[in-house]
Amino acid sequence: MEFPEVVESASTSYEIHRLPVYLTEVAASFHKFYHEHRVMSQDPELTAIRLALCEATRYRAGERLAILGIAAPERM
Repeated sequence: MEFPEVVESASTSYEIHRLPVYLTEVAASFHKFYHEHRVMSQDPELTAIRLALCEATRYRAGERLAILGIAAPERM
């Protein structure tokens, strides 16, 4: 949710490094979540929510990387 402000701040202050720093922080937060919580669980509702979070993170990260001219892989 902070990304629009990060982009605006980076563009007005000519500090483009703020974008990859922000993306690194988002990636670290997602990694921590993924490491601490099983996405596939016995609870179908919880699984659906966690899968939606993973998909949203993948989609948004791809958008953000594209702004920097970096292609995101479809699969890991």
